Amino acid sequence: MTKTTLKLTNEEHLRIVQADPYAIKFIDSPCEEAQIHAVLKDYENIKLIDNPCEKAQLIVVKYNSSCIRLIQNPCEKAQLIAVRDDGELIRYIENPTNKVKLAAVRRSFWSFRHIKNPTTAVKLIAVTANGNNLEYIENPSEKIIFTALKNCGACIKYIDDPTYDMIMLALETYPQYIADIEHPSEEMIIKAIKCGEARAFKLLKDPTEEMVMSLIKLNGLVLGCVNNPTKQMKLEAVKQNAIAIEYIDEPTEEMQLIAINKNYFTINKIKNPTESAWIAAISNGYVLRNDNAIPNNIQIEYIKKSEYRIYTINEPTEECVDLFIKMILEESKNTNI
Repeated sequence: MTKTTLKLTNEEHLRIVQADPYAIKFIDSPCEEAQIHAVLKDYENIKLIDNPCEKAQLIVVKYNSSCIRLIQNPCEKAQLIAVRDDGELIRYIENPTNKVKLAAVRRSFWSFRHIKNPTTAVKLIAVTANGNNLEYIENPSEKIIFTALKNCGACIKYIDDPTYDMIMLALETYPQYIADIEHPSEEMIIKAIKCGEARAFKLLKDPTEEMVMSLIKLNGLVLGCVNNPTKQMKLEAVKQNAIAIEYIDEPTEEMQLIAINKNYFTINKIKNPTESAWIAAISNGYVLRNDNAIPNNIQIEYIKKSEYRIYTINEPTEECVDLFIKMILEESKNTNI
């Protein structure tokens, strides 16, 4: 930018920008007061000033932190204000200090991908907040890797040749990873099942009945992978996870009640639920809503708790409607309507 060759006093600097704030771009090393006046008139005027003073910088970033991108060589205080408001603004800062890097990643773990040469402390904060930040770290230390895996098992995809301990830790939060492991050990498979991946059961070769039972106790959904499960296996499965009832073709009333008392929505997964099962579901708070083929006696029990529940039944029976009308009449009598 071409600057005036005139030798101006600080007073003249101020008079010029008071007359025209944008004229500051033609002044070489404008005084602090002139800079402040210019940016107060228009915050974007900061970009017209070479090496703006600290006060002018702080005024601008306090007004709008994204203005940091308009400042040449912003001071550390201005950088900190900006990244503490929005960590990703560090992308506009050349050579941020370690203090600024820390502040940015604490504000937003997404900012880590914009940070060059992060310190160990910055890396740890980044992977603690989101293990997937491991992707942006070259040659991470074991401490960094284990910290990342503890928080996000899925980040194991960024690790070349993970150790046994790394794999076992990853499976705790990302049990689906078992499918990507060539020749997983029995311990790995059991770990995956315990942590929620019931399908890993299929990777076991000829498990004993005792092992099957122990795995069902860890994850009831394993039942869906078991051929010809015993009655006791079915019972243990619904005790561990009510949703396992969907894998039982003809569950006993005991199984139905165990499942419903754990999760009343499982009534929807039971074929031909018993009357006791329906009553248990209703007692636990289940709402009849567009369900098909609900027995008359269940509808009756349902609206006895509140006549207005009839409006949630798709096809109420005649007896149910008659009861509803009687309850309304009785209520109107009691309230003298």
